[in-house]
Amino acid sequence: MAQYKRQRHEEFAAFLRIVPERSFISTDLGQAVMPHPVRGMHQCLIALTELGFSRKEIDQFVRVNPAWLLGLNK
Repeated sequence: MAQYKRQRHEEFAAFLRIVPERSFISTDLGQAVMPHPVRGMHQCLIALTELGFSRKEIDQFVRVNPAWLLGLNK
């Protein structure tokens, strides 16, 4: 399994709360020994929901902000 220390969900959530309108979520999963990226992202979103993030906030992190970064919202 991973040879690095995992960040706690609460710590990750604290970073997202600093400036939510400029935060986004991505994954670097996909290596042979790591979970599938879709599964990892799903687990992350479940954890954020359990930590009190709304569906609208999560949508901001995974759809709205990344689209803005790529210039797709024009």
